[in-house]
Amino acid sequence: FFLAEDTVDPRLLMQATLAAAERKGVVVCGKTGLTEMQTRNDFVEVFAGEKRYVARAAVNCRGAWAGAPVRPRKGQMLSFLSDKSDKKDLLRHVVVASDVYLVPRSSGRILAGATVEDAGYDKTTDVHAIQKLHQAAARLVPELGNLPVAEQWAGLRPGTPDDLPLLGETSERGIFIAAGHFRNGILLTPVTARIMANLIMGSPAGMNIEAFSPERFCASAARVLSR
Repeated sequence: FFLAEDTVDPRLLMQATLAAAERKGVVVCGKTGLTEMQTRNDFVEVFAGEKRYVARAAVNCRGAWAGAPVRPRKGQMLSFLSDKSDKKDLLRHVVVASDVYLVPRSSGRILAGATVEDAGYDKTTDVHAIQKLHQAAARLVPELGNLPVAEQWAGLRPGTPDDLPLLGETSERGIFIAAGHFRNGILLTPVTARIMANLIMGSPAGMNIEAFSPERFCASAARVLSR
């Protein structure tokens, strides 16, 4: 059946987000390891590298590195790319099957993914897993069987024991968490941002997020230690 849905390129979205943040005056400190968050008096202290930040509120949105109960779930993917004009419209919508999904990009790339593995923080790719995805993609679109693999990679999804995200304030006042979105992090970014902004400002979330309460597991998500 046909699903009327759109797609977004996470790489391009990240570039656009960083550019938008810069225009708004947001300071992004990249390549800086977060070591700890803690509440002290009425403020939150955040330690990153050799720097210390103080704020009224802080959000742990570190994805697979958010700390227990969030854990990494490895996903291997590949992409095809053909510069032949007759291949440009080879696929124009998302195709989802039980063993593979295909996502066309406006750049002409076609993505095929993805495995779900409990492999810790390992981001290496496995030739057999990539071949299996390639073969599954070719069963859906036979022309893909003749296209070379342009890129292969592995990412780390932030999973939880029940595969539902953690949204809300933790047991430490002023420290919030927005993590554990598993396979839907990019897609749920806009609604997650609205919910967290409401909570930080002391307003209602805007929807029922009881099922996503951090308290359903433990308070361990409140304190974040680097890996």
